[in-house]
Parts: sequence; C-alpha cells; structure tokens
Amino acid sequence: MKKRDDFKIRNIILLISGLLILIFLGIILYTKTVLTQYYLRNNKYIALTFSDNSLIPNNDQTFKGVAGLRHVQDGFLNPLFKIAKFLGRIPIFPPPWMCLEERHNNNKKLSKKSTWSEYFNTGMLLDNNYPITYHDNGSILSHRKIQYYPSSDFNDIDDNIDIVVLVNYRNKKSEIYSYLNSPFLHFYNLNFVLSIKLKTIVDTILSNLNIDNFIFIHIRRGDTIDNKFYCPPNGTGQFTEPTHVQTVINKISNISTIILGYYGGVKSKDDKYVEHLTKKFSNRRLINETEIEKYIPYNIKNNNYKMYLIMDELAKRSSINICTHQKKLGNKCDFTLSNFK
Repeated sequence: MKKRDDFKIRNIILLISGLLILIFLGIILYTKTVLTQYYLRNNKYIALTFSDNSLIPNNDQTFKGVAGLRHVQDGFLNPLFKIAKFLGRIPIFPPPWMCLEERHNNNKKLSKKSTWSEYFNTGMLLDNNYPITYHDNGSILSHRKIQYYPSSDFNDIDDNIDIVVLVNYRNKKSEIYSYLNSPFLHFYNLNFVLSIKLKTIVDTILSNLNIDNFIFIHIRRGDTIDNKFYCPPNGTGQFTEPTHVQTVINKISNISTIILGYYGGVKSKDDKYVEHLTKKFSNRRLINETEIEKYIPYNIKNNNYKMYLIMDELAKRSSINICTHQKKLGNKCDFTLSNFK
C-alpha cells in the first residue's frame, strides 16, 4: 500500500513539474511576442524599392529582377544598410524575387517565398518579420505611416515617418538601375556569409570527391568571349584557349586536382570546349561542374545564383585560384589568364 502511495506521489510531482515547465515556457514565449510587437511598433524603418519613372511604382510595372547578385549586394543591400545606420533606422531589404534578374537565372522566375537566408547566413537582419508587404509592382503596403522619397537624396527625410521608402529609378541611358548612393561609412558593412545549407553542400562535394588540396580555375567565355571592352584587346577567347590554359596550369606542378568553374554559353563556339580542355590534362584530375552537380539537390542547381555561390565558396577553399580576367569567384586571384605571359 505504501509503495502504491509513493508511486502516486511521484506521478503528482512529475505532473506538477511538467505543468510548471509549460507555464514557464508559455511566459517566455508570451514575453518574447510582446517585446517583438513593441519593438516593431516603436521603431522606424527604411525600405527600398525600384521604379521606372514614378515616385510610387506604377500598377502595370512588373519585375524580372534589377541586377545580378554581386550588383545587388554592392549596389543596393549594403548601401541601404549604411543609410539605415546613418539615419538610425532599421533596414528592410527588397526580397530576392524583386532584386535578382531572371536573365542570370536562365530566364527562370524566383519564388516569391524565397528569402535572403537561403543565400546568406545573416541572422534575422535580411528576413525579419517587418511590418510591410511588397506588391508585385514594387509598391509597399503597411498599416504604419509610409512616405516615398527618391533614393538620390535621403538628407531631407521626415523623422516622424514610420517607414521611409527609397525609390531607385532606372537609368534612362543605360536602362539599368544605378547603384544606390550611400554615406561614407566604411565601418558599416553587411557581412555576407554563405548560408549554412549552401556551406553544407560544399562540404558534401569536397567530402564525396575526396579532395582538399586543389586548383580552382574560372573559365569565362560566354558573354565575354569577343567582348573587347571587358577584356581587351579581343575578349576572353584568346586567353581561354585550351593550349593557353594548359601553359598556365603547367606552372603549378605540386597540385594534381583541378576544379573547373566553366561559364560558357556560346554553343556554336564552345560545344567541344570542355572536351578539348580535358584532353590537355590527361595527367591530372580535372573535375568539371557536371561532376560537382551530382552532389547538389535539384532545387539548388536549378537556381543559378545558388550555384554561383557554391562555386564561389569552392574558389575560396582552393589552394590556388585562377581567374580569366577579373576576380569573379573566390576572395583572391593567384593567376590571371589574360595577364599570364
């Protein structure tokens, strides 16, 4: 009988303990919710949108993106962050579907559910639960007080406005959106760290291919093969010919593995390019993007921007990084094909 009573007492104690824990967790959750709502209600924000010619985007305006990833980072996201710091406001960044051009993604639309956290590990900074909604045309809906301002001048902004929206216009001459002007604040910069998911994919690639010491070479042909302005005197074609690439690689004798980041796109000229290049390195292990893609989920490799970030991370982890003309992948450039004699 005593054992049965002891058993009941223990169960009652466990039940009460469980209830107390649930109550404690409920209080924490409620407090966090209240503080978050207070935070959202009592802070001032600054957002960014794009427009062809009017201060408030026209209803018939549609977005296919405004620029490539690096242009968006350097020209819009980072400057907006600096402006927000300068004005003492919280930045609200336009979502990926609005910013990233479809033409750099094989003309495929980005999902409107996509967030910046899929690309970068920036905490809650880029994807917080802000009190606004972006419409298809770039206009903004909110229950808070909104005022639109041209992005060219942010010095006369009314401090009483809850949400300031900077409007960046399309340049009529170049037909692109110019970089956002920002204060001269070098000590304020967004730290674009690769997202955990994409970083894990890179880890998986290197692990499955069993490599850690490798050369990364970025071959850029496609849109630059005959582009004299980008790579004088005659474009990147002459500098990316397999024989020239072989000459550069042969200067590096202590690393046998090469990862090829190939940016082609000119089918009539480049159908056999990778095949010809591979023959030049029969004594080395040449890994191209086709082999790398075996270890990348379909939804990731179907997004050119995420593939770009994966190749960029591979370039960063390489022992030697070789560029075509300018550094486009990685954080250093040990050799440049266009300058190599």
